Amino acid sequence: MEEVCKENVNEKNLDKKTPLELTRPVRMRFKENRLRYLQAQIDFQNTQLNEVLQETESQRQYLRDVKQRNF
Repeated sequence: MEEVCKENVNEKNLDKKTPLELTRPVRMRFKENRLRYLQAQIDFQNTQLNEVLQETESQRQYLRDVKQRNF
């Protein structure tokens, strides 16, 4: 009996909601997924950046060593 009443109340509430309110859960899930995807991209780019910075530093050190040997 209570379940039927809750369903009727929910149906009435659905009629009162705007399309934006009705689609909010779907939009929030989409945004959460999008944020997770963007965070994964940022993490990957940070990893790549750190690798390149380490390589650059080793190359700079090599150039310093070569320069010191020549003088």
